[in-house]
Amino acid sequence: MSGFVPAIRTVTSRELHHAVILGTGGAARAAALALRLEGARVHVAGRNGSAGRKVASDLSVSFGGVTSPATCSALKRADLLVNATPVGGLAAADDSPLPDGVPLPSRGVVFDLVYRPRMTRLLRRARDEDCETVEGLRLLVEQAALSFEIWTGREGPREVMRAAALKALDERGPEPGRGLPAMHREGI
Repeated sequence: MSGFVPAIRTVTSRELHHAVILGTGGAARAAALALRLEGARVHVAGRNGSAGRKVASDLSVSFGGVTSPATCSALKRADLLVNATPVGGLAAADDSPLPDGVPLPSRGVVFDLVYRPRMTRLLRRARDEDCETVEGLRLLVEQAALSFEIWTGREGPREVMRAAALKALDERGPEPGRGLPAMHREGI
């Protein structure tokens, strides 16, 4: 996930010393690795204990359930919270991967990898609590730009790509199965 840290840097230049990642799948693993390579201490939180313990063991990070004391303690120290679950996406847009009683990082950065809807319930809550927010679309744009650079040897046109992605999302609306994948089929 080479575009992960650059996506965060589009919003903030703050140092990321402590991070909490919600989820135990591939996206969580990639985000944890990217943050570990940046020197951050990482805590992974999720429902799947065996997957979480495996990520923790493989990447030398800590693990706990989403509402566990270990996770709540990690959130108090965190500079960054990452949602690496599908919760909050179109199929569950009214849901949040973080229960209301669990605190957000105080004035931290909240990055939701979900890109549809752009402003998830978690990001709205983060914005309301004075956190900096990073939309999942920023990650998609950074990954596309890096791919472009690998293939062409030229700098990826991030603003053009972002505008095209936003246009595709606006034109396609929130229906499942439409949007960015169609944009890729059309060669944009």
